[in-house]
Amino acid sequence: MREIKFREIKFRAWDKVCKPNRIKTWEQLLAQYQLTHVFVSDYFILMQYTGLKDKNGKEIYEGDIVSFEDAECDAEGYHDNVFLNRGVVFYDEVSMCYYFSNRQTVEMEDLYIPTDAEIIGNIYENPELLEGVKE
Repeated sequence: MREIKFREIKFRAWDKVCKPNRIKTWEQLLAQYQLTHVFVSDYFILMQYTGLKDKNGKEIYEGDIVSFEDAECDAEGYHDNVFLNRGVVFYDEVSMCYYFSNRQTVEMEDLYIPTDAEIIGNIYENPELLEGVKE
């Protein structure tokens, strides 16, 4: 019999109100607001776990800013000009996939999250990491 493995469904939340610890797990959020059911709120933003981990084993969520090695290719397809790139992880509802947005280079679209990606922050706590990054 073949085993089917599903990705773990997890969320974390950006708490718009509470300082200084604004990133919370779903369990922490439920306890803080004494919630007994799921609701939409102006007090927090939910970010879903992608099911992937970065190169250090840290879980990658929507809204994370990741850094990864990238390269430009010459006419023959050989890698040239290797550099560190960065992008924001987001979920596209139409294709039902996780993508990068706000890449530093926009010659091609990333249809995957590279295995050497490393989380360097998130769009709520570290918006300065996106300065100079093209949309």
